[in-house]
Amino acid sequence: MERQDLQSLWNILCGIDATLLADPLGPLIHLNGSEACFGLPALPELPFNPSALLLSRVKPSFKSLDMDDLALLRGNLYTGRDSRITADWAEALLRFCEIQAPGLKKKALEKWPEPASARLGFLQIAAFLLDYHFHSGDIRFLNTVLKLCDLTWILRAGAIQNSLRRTGPGWVAASFQVRLLLMTEYALEVQKRS
Repeated sequence: MERQDLQSLWNILCGIDATLLADPLGPLIHLNGSEACFGLPALPELPFNPSALLLSRVKPSFKSLDMDDLALLRGNLYTGRDSRITADWAEALLRFCEIQAPGLKKKALEKWPEPASARLGFLQIAAFLLDYHFHSGDIRFLNTVLKLCDLTWILRAGAIQNSLRRTGPGWVAASFQVRLLLMTEYALEVQKRS
């Protein structure tokens, strides 16, 4: 995606009511200063308080995952809480995405039968894996996210702008897509510099 396209998407987000930006799934929180890297204005400070779940009682796997778990796992990264459990989940989801790559859409639809929910689930998985890359410095996570971003059923760059102008689940998915576009570009920029 061109930088001016990213700027255009970001301008739409900057004009949105802050209550909409503060979605409980946190699609636009903890951006690691990536906005500044591209000369984009920062969004308002957004609250993110995923409810605590007992992930330690569940074996890390795609089968036992739900969307609230993904928000909690990302929250764990930002707070440093339950780091061993978070690392185990990151490895399990990384392996799942790598092994199931050709059949991810089918697996997603088996878990979340609605296509919009399946896409949102994998957008959240990609956001978690990308955040884990920044946390761990492990390039495998970035590579897997780049592969996920190439799947057009997950990342639909051409449809993001229209979805951002609406409310509801489509808006949340679009904001996760903007997050992935911004953060993958930022990760690649950081890799170039190191």
